[in-house]
Amino acid sequence: MSEVKITPDMTIEEVLTRWPATAKVFVKWGVKAMVCGEPAWGTIREQAEKAGVTGERLEALCEELSKAASEGPRVMF
Repeated sequence: MSEVKITPDMTIEEVLTRWPATAKVFVKWGVKAMVCGEPAWGTIREQAEKAGVTGERLEALCEELSKAASEGPRVMF
């Protein structure tokens, strides 16, 4: 698998659609990523801030999301 770099300004919809394996990371961090079975609106930063994940913790979340995306299956468009 190739290395993936997920950033705080990416949308949750994009991340979940391209890298479904990231869903478990959002759940682990308490960041709302799904609403009624559909991806939450907004960026990772916006949803993470609502969950109290900011600063260095936000960067750690993105690193963990990137790792899960790099190791998991990717949806090809």
